Formats: sequence, structure tokens, C-alpha cells
Amino acid sequence: MSFTLLNERPILLSALALLCATSASGASAEQTPYTLAVATLARESTPWVDQLMALQARVEAESDGRLRLRVFPGGTSAVMEPTGLRETDLVRSLEVPEGRFQGALVATSTLDAVHDVPVLRIPELPFLLDTGAEADLVLDDLLREPAEAALGERGLTLGAWSETGWRGVITRGRPADSPTAFSGLRLRVEQPDLYRDTVRALGATPVQRSTRDALPHFKLGHLDGVVATPFFALAAGWIEPATHFTRTDHSYLAAAVVFSTEALEDLPSDLRALLLDGWRADSEAARAQVRAMEPLLLERIEAKQKVVVDLTPAHREALREKSLPVHQAFLQDHPDLEPLYHEVQARLSAHRDPQGAHPRRAGE
Repeated sequence: MSFTLLNERPILLSALALLCATSASGASAEQTPYTLAVATLARESTPWVDQLMALQARVEAESDGRLRLRVFPGGTSAVMEPTGLRETDLVRSLEVPEGRFQGALVATSTLDAVHDVPVLRIPELPFLLDTGAEADLVLDDLLREPAEAALGERGLTLGAWSETGWRGVITRGRPADSPTAFSGLRLRVEQPDLYRDTVRALGATPVQRSTRDALPHFKLGHLDGVVATPFFALAAGWIEPATHFTRTDHSYLAAAVVFSTEALEDLPSDLRALLLDGWRADSEAARAQVRAMEPLLLERIEAKQKVVVDLTPAHREALREKSLPVHQAFLQDHPDLEPLYHEVQARLSAHRDPQGAHPRRAGE
């Protein structure tokens, strides 16, 4: 697929004119802009759209306009209606030759759901990570290369990382702030086995419901709660019938900008490098924006007369111990990832203090 905007060759009336026109055409082709359409389901004025707009500004400035990005917030374009569009649709659109999008910013769990990329599940293992600094360490220094390789096998090229936040538990009647508090809770989870196994290991009953169905079931009492980040708790309306939001922070949800490898192959090598080589700085800026938003989201939850609850260190450690079988099951299903998993654990242990204490994110 080519994104080059070719100029029409003028009619040549003489051999000299042909030579001049050919030379001019060659010089012009070097400056011909290439265009990539990049989408996200996030709406304008959110950190995720801001990330793509910042990428657009950077590559267009550094390429002197030779590479242009068209950013589509909400996943919309001139030929696509947003109604019913899902992140999985964005990912699958990258597989379509001559598709409307050549890039997308999506949750890594969505990439895994579409393409089965187990390495992307490692940061989501329950209570593996405690701070943003730990997440950055694992994603940037340990998982980057294996994630690039795994996505490359599926026709995708990894750009910058992002994140959607840390999962907590929305409940009605009581918080989910201790091992015993989880007992008997019916919690809505997303489809992957990892999420169901996590909720079950913590002592609750996982219930699979679509995003749309979760709210009415929660309101009617068919669910006792929902597992979600603060952003989705508010955006989906799940916080409305709740009384508590417990910051279990038991699972970190990363996101990423990905591109169709086929589309990038049509770019000159210097433009591909310009687009991708800035991933670390782009990732740092994007994650900083999302993390700066979280205190504001928690304030909005409290403004709705909901109680925001933190786990005590003792309860957090007890829940961590209860979740270890989920890690073991993951390694049994994916023995090829066991060396990487142990490397992650070793680096996290070295990163933490000598007593092995797990720092809380509030102290970052």
C-alpha cells in the first residue's frame, strides 16, 4: 500500500524538456508527503488523543512535512460511523489492505484479544506491579523486544506505549478492601481467562457481561460490583449505582500505538525511523499525562458521594498471596515465557528496597 501523492508528469515536447521534467520530478518525489491515518476510540481532550496529536506534531515537524498523520478521535473517519465501534474493530482494520486506518492507539489487552499475544499479559498479572516506575521498567526494558517480535509476527509494528490505568473494584454496600471482603461478591469482568482467574483467586465470583450490559445488571442487583480503572468507572457510568471504589490496583493496564507493518513498508527508511525511534520519550510523556489525570478522576468519584478506599499494606500483601496461583497457571499455559517472567521478578526485586517492601503508588 502506498501513501505517496504522485504529481502528474507534464507532456514533454522535446528531449530537453523530457530531461528537465524527469529531473524535476525526481527532486519533487523526495519531498512528496506520505500520510498515515491513526485512530483511537478515546474522545478529544483526553490524554490518549493528546498523545496522538503530539506524535502528529513531532513527526510532521521533524520530517519537514514529508510525513503527515491524520488523527481520528473516537475512531471516526469520513466513511465510518462511531456507533458500535470497538477497539477490536480498530485492530482488525489494520489487517485490511488499503484499509481506512494504518495505525491505532488501543489497550494491550485488545491486541491480545485479537491476536493472542501472551507476553502482553505479563504486566496484567495480579499484584505483579505496584508503581508506575515498575511498569515503565518492565515494559520499556524487559518486554519491549519480545512484544515487538510477537506483534511483528502478526503484521503489526509497535510504536510508543501508553496506559489506561490501574484496575480497582467498584462495589455497592461494602468495599472490597480485604481478603474476606471479596467473598461472595459477584464481579463483572472482561472476557480473558486471566481476569476471571484473578477474581476467582481473590475469593469472588467472576461474571462476564458486556460493557453495555454491566450497568443495568449492576443497578438491578444482578452484580455486586465491577472491576475497572477509575476512568472507565466514570466513563461507563458504573460508578453511579456504587457506594465504594476500592483502589486495589491489582492489575496494570497498558496501551500502545501500533501500525500496520505493510503500511510502514511503503515509507522511506528515514521516515520509518523518525516515526518509531522516539518511542521512549513519546511513552514517557503519554504515561505522565494519564497519571496526572488519576487524582482528578478520584476527586470526581468522591464528588459523587462515593467512598474511595485504599488497601492497607497487610491486606494488599494477603491478596497478593491469594493471587499467586494465577501466576502459576499463566506459566503452565505459557512455559516459553517462564524465563522472561523470572527475569521480570528479579528486576522488580532489585528495584524495590532491600527489605522487599512493595511501595504504594501514592508515594511515587
